[in-house]
Amino acid sequence: SPCVKIKIGRDKVKTERKKVLEYLKVKNIQLRLDGNNLFNCDELIEFLKDMPIDRIQYIEDPFKNIKELIKYNQKYNEGNLPPVSLDNHIKAELISFECVQFATLKPNFIGGLSKVITLALELKKNNIHSIISSSFETEMGINSLNKLNLQFPNLFFQPPGLDTLRYFKPEINK
Repeated sequence: SPCVKIKIGRDKVKTERKKVLEYLKVKNIQLRLDGNNLFNCDELIEFLKDMPIDRIQYIEDPFKNIKELIKYNQKYNEGNLPPVSLDNHIKAELISFECVQFATLKPNFIGGLSKVITLALELKKNNIHSIISSSFETEMGINSLNKLNLQFPNLFFQPPGLDTLRYFKPEINK
C-alpha cells in the first residue's frame, strides 16, 4: 500500500497529531513518521495515543538518547506501539532491541553503494528491514538509488524514501 513519510516533533504536539490523524483518514495508506531525535519515550507514547498503530509502519529516529530507546523497547514488548527505524544511529548494540525492525539507509552518509549492500545484508541476518533513502540527492543520485533498490528487491523494503527532488531545479542535461 502507498506510504507517506511525515516529519514530527518540530511543532506543537496538538498540531502535529492533527496532521497525522488527517493523513490516517486516507484509506489504505501507511505512515512513516520521522521523529528527528526530538522525543523522549513518554512524549512519543502520548503523541501516539489512540492512533491506529497498524497504519504506522515505523517511527524513524524518534529519541533524544539511547536511554529513551531502551525505555521504549520495554514498553514496545508490552504491545501496541509501532516499531522503530534507525538511520544515523545504526549500531550493533541497538539492532538487538525488539522495537528496532527497520533501518533507513542513506548511501551518502554510509559511504557508498557497496557499503549499503553489505550493511543491508548484515541487518537482514538480524531480521531488520532496510530501506533505501535519499538525503538531498540530485536527479542522477535519486535515479541511482532507485536502480539499486530495484536491483535488490529482496534486500530492500519497499517503497524507498526518495522524495527530495522537489527541492532542486530540474537538471539541465535531460
